[in-house]
Amino acid sequence: MFGIGTQEMLLILVLALIIFGPKKLPEMGKTIGKSLRQFNQATQDIRDEFKFNLDADADDEAPNPTGGSEFSPTETGSPNGSTLTAEGDPKAKADAETEPGSPEPGPTA
Repeated sequence: MFGIGTQEMLLILVLALIIFGPKKLPEMGKTIGKSLRQFNQATQDIRDEFKFNLDADADDEAPNPTGGSEFSPTETGSPNGSTLTAEGDPKAKADAETEPGSPEPGPTA
């Protein structure tokens, strides 16, 4: 126990009895016991919280059992089967209209 032998422990207890007296010693032991119990409960709560968060993170990063991405594209190119278009994204639309190797279209006057 902490590298303290029986003789050292007995010496510490006798010194504590002499210093604090027989009336205060049980009170102090009770207070120390409560403090240690609260400390152990707090550390256990922290361990449980870390374990819960680590387990949740591990579940989020788990590979898809089908081997593909979570939303694998279908034949038409989107997860729900609709055709993907560049209508909503002006940059994608401009990229789709430009041929490879040609300069990007500038603003029209």
